[in-house]
Amino acid sequence: MNKQEFNGQLDEFGFPFLLVDLINPLTNQTIVKAKAIIDTGAAYSHIKQHVIDEINIKSNGEIDTKHLTDGNLKTGVFKINIRFNESITVPDIEARLLHLPEYPSDLIIGLDILRYCDFHYNSVEKSFLFYLFPKVQANQKGQTDS
Repeated sequence: MNKQEFNGQLDEFGFPFLLVDLINPLTNQTIVKAKAIIDTGAAYSHIKQHVIDEINIKSNGEIDTKHLTDGNLKTGVFKINIRFNESITVPDIEARLLHLPEYPSDLIIGLDILRYCDFHYNSVEKSFLFYLFPKVQANQKGQTDS
């Protein structure tokens, strides 16, 4: 397994999650091994208020969001670096404030990151594989080996 490949597990609620480091890009204050749930239905990544407070992240402003159950909300946007496998850092993610304090993780990894990943969910074995920024395969669909 290389540094871009992760074996994941499911938490007690059935959410696929990874442990990542969350880093303030200005001060390098870090939360080590924060729980990050992978949410393929989230358009953006979201962080909880306690993460913002603990590593002293300042807001980059507010945006209006539309939430299916809560309607229109003003949401803070916060730049954060996310380190995977203690070696690969994805810089300057513009995470939104997570408005669900009871949500069972520190971070939601949304499609802003997932669109650059490959994610394989195995519901039978209750596990998943996650490939961060996978390389393009040499044998593309429609091509044949000689």
